[in-house]
Amino acid sequence: MLGTQVSVTGWFRRGVAPWVDLTQFVTESGTVVNSFHRLGSFILAGLALIFGLLLLVAV
Repeated sequence: MLGTQVSVTGWFRRGVAPWVDLTQFVTESGTVVNSFHRLGSFILAGLALIFGLLLLVAV
């Protein structure tokens, strides 16, 4: 994979350190790799919300 031309689709974000939220990665040979970063973030946020609500109810 090193030295191969690729096309990347996603969001370039700037903060203390810049990063890319990768959506799709396409190599010159046509291999497509999709990332479900957004879906994973929503699921993690939902679980954190449920956990927080359970903590509030338990206290």
